[in-house]
Amino acid sequence: MAPKVGTPQRDEEPYAYDAKSWLMEKVVGEKAEFLVEYEINGREQGTLFVKGKNVNVELAKTGFVKLNEKRKVDAPASKHYADIEKAIEDAKKNQLGMYNDGADHGKHKRKLVYSNTDDFSSDEVLKKASKVKKPFKGVVEYVFSPNAVNVYIETLSIVTRIGLNHIFTPAQERATSIEAKEFVEKLLLNRVVGRIHHKNGDIDVELVKRGLSKVLIPQDDSYEKGHYKKIRDAQDIAQIHQVGMWKNLEKSEESKKTKSYDPKLKNFDAKIVEVHSGDSISVASEGGEPRRIFLASIKAPKMSNRDSDDHEPWAWESKEFVRKQAIGKKVKVEMEFNREIEIKSGANEGNKRLMEFATVFIGKNNLAVSVLEKGFAKTQLSKFKEENSKYFEDLIAASTKASNKKAGIHSNKEANIIRQLDTSKNSKSAKNIYSTLTGKNEISGVVEFCFSGQKLKIRLDSENCSIAFGLIGIKIPQPDANQPGITEVSELAKDYVKSNYHQRDVVINVKYMDKRGTFLGNMWMAGSGKARLGENLAQVLLRKGYGNIQDHNADKLGKI
Repeated sequence: MAPKVGTPQRDEEPYAYDAKSWLMEKVVGEKAEFLVEYEINGREQGTLFVKGKNVNVELAKTGFVKLNEKRKVDAPASKHYADIEKAIEDAKKNQLGMYNDGADHGKHKRKLVYSNTDDFSSDEVLKKASKVKKPFKGVVEYVFSPNAVNVYIETLSIVTRIGLNHIFTPAQERATSIEAKEFVEKLLLNRVVGRIHHKNGDIDVELVKRGLSKVLIPQDDSYEKGHYKKIRDAQDIAQIHQVGMWKNLEKSEESKKTKSYDPKLKNFDAKIVEVHSGDSISVASEGGEPRRIFLASIKAPKMSNRDSDDHEPWAWESKEFVRKQAIGKKVKVEMEFNREIEIKSGANEGNKRLMEFATVFIGKNNLAVSVLEKGFAKTQLSKFKEENSKYFEDLIAASTKASNKKAGIHSNKEANIIRQLDTSKNSKSAKNIYSTLTGKNEISGVVEFCFSGQKLKIRLDSENCSIAFGLIGIKIPQPDANQPGITEVSELAKDYVKSNYHQRDVVINVKYMDKRGTFLGNMWMAGSGKARLGENLAQVLLRKGYGNIQDHNADKLGKI
């Protein structure tokens, strides 16, 4: 017979919690066999076996319990009574537990304050808690509901009711509520916990992920944002898998416009030919036309149109990251779903537009995961599985990783404001930087646009501007409606330059500027490894037969 643990109505007996702790450690969560031997006042009495050992006998050996002696010779008793009696005699002989004559038995008696009594002061508890390292360890003693438990916190010497923050299980969802309560009892009851935490993670995350609880919206800004994101992500997972209370989600009219792709048609190899933003690119399969796609289930900050620098914070960094990672790369595209939307502004207002969503792999790397890990996008998940990337859990993990590191959009610092002067539209501003550019032998840049095979728009980050740039020493014919052959050569040159140089890192030098503000000079692809520069573009175009040498500038081309 074990000493009685304390309650709000009675003090605890010495060694009561020692006995309970020993029993929790040995049997909770273990497979057990219970042998019913007799019944007293409607309560079954028997022997418990765990891992082949008689728990009754093992507990008796600790000295934490007394022998429940038979009052009559024929009184009901365990058939292991003699073994238990001997174990207790051995504990007495060895001076264990309550049988240790020299021990201070009072130290084995907890003095607790219960949250439902007048002795409990929340202010005093909070004051004491502020001085103690967190999270606290505790033991779940009772489960009231899926979202509320009684916990004994040893550090604070209290037993208090704790509610799971930000989540709840609706009482009207009776079947779900019962299942959720049983789930919490199975995982936590009589177990040592942290922030209502068990070996597989936070209990609130596990409840929400199984659709057994839903997330509440915080009412102020005092909540732990990292943890709140975890439970929001868990709810996304539950809704996508349609488990628990999310089994019968109904689609909105907008959601019904989303369609999945035929698995036989949706995967193909391609090359990335343009980066529009941190979540949108154009790809082209061999011999095919460019096809704009959006990275499924993520949303990057929005870029402004070509004539404006009013991008959303981190939009420029997001796009630039994808450009450096992806432009010109061969990729594997897995089309996931598409959605028809109505254009709400601009010249095409009211028209329909088909948005195609895909997962793009560069080698084995999921491009969307890479963007999220850098903090240059957020996940954008639907409640419906067919409207999400099949890799959505990888995306959530990547976003959480960035959030924990406070990277990019998750950081506290403000994004850089990127404003560049576009001299290609203003010859006067071009003249103002002419002397600066001609004074440098090499200038790094990025090809932003191809006007033709010979004229490009190049972004010069070191000068904080964009310029119109023409290749020196070469003449590529302009399209001529009366000469189809000339037009064909002109288009071939433009297509080649756009395919191989658009949005690539390049190096230029400037020799002079024409009256319209176009800078003229040489351009090379930026080298990699030991090769500092690639081949002169003008020389490449001449060798392919796309143009002729301009005699008066031929000396500036070097050898062909």
